[in-house]
Amino acid sequence: MVSRGRRLLTYEDVIVEALERAKRRFAEIRVSGEATKIIGRGASGDRTLLLDKALEDEILTLLKERLERCLIISEEAGFVGDPASELTALVDPVDGSTNAGRGIPFFSASVAIALGRRFSDIVSAGTVDLVNGEIIVASKGRGCRVDGKEAHPSTIDDLSAAVISLSLRVKGQYKNDPHLLANLLNNIRHPRILGTAALETAYVAVGKVDGFIEPYPRLRTYDCLPSLFLVKEAKGVFKILNTPEDIDLRSNVTLGYVAAGCQALLDKILKLMG
Repeated sequence: MVSRGRRLLTYEDVIVEALERAKRRFAEIRVSGEATKIIGRGASGDRTLLLDKALEDEILTLLKERLERCLIISEEAGFVGDPASELTALVDPVDGSTNAGRGIPFFSASVAIALGRRFSDIVSAGTVDLVNGEIIVASKGRGCRVDGKEAHPSTIDDLSAAVISLSLRVKGQYKNDPHLLANLLNNIRHPRILGTAALETAYVAVGKVDGFIEPYPRLRTYDCLPSLFLVKEAKGVFKILNTPEDIDLRSNVTLGYVAAGCQALLDKILKLMG
């Protein structure tokens, strides 16, 4: 719990407030026509759009106000705050920057708050669809909600019926396993490639898609752990492919994983992947 004057806020309240601020700032920048202006490179080495920096500033300002002593790990700014604090926040201000830069209306922002340094310490997380404004949020032991309404993952386990999103950013990886993607695409009847792992994974939590596959260890902690927490709290399932699942939030590990609405579908996808 954190205080705001006489009012006590939950960590979920803080996350929703941060994502609401991000939504409003996006609307302002969208009108300006400068959202896709490249202004430099962030701590991750990726190019930084004006949109990335503006939304990050909005979210970080709110988190600093509400959380006081904490360590924030964000895509553009890197590590911000007190490294001695056990309170950890993950921030991805814009996931799907390529979509945003090309005017493709599918990108998101995510925040997670942990009372410690590992995935198991996350107590609340949320992802906002910056285009339609939906906020998907969860807190430990309280399930998952979309704009305040309870949501659940799909129970579809048939590969011929399931809608499954995939990441196909495979440059430099495909030659190592040329049969993996062919096997997936030959067996999944309704594949989708949407370009924002955070939102696609969050969609697994609420049943909009039945599964999501990042086949190679490419995603950083802030890219995916907030949304994987949503899947976990919604009673969906996932498998990290390259490391134990209680991940150090402050590490520079990169992750591949499969998320699904139910165990049977997860098992079928993993079998396809060998």
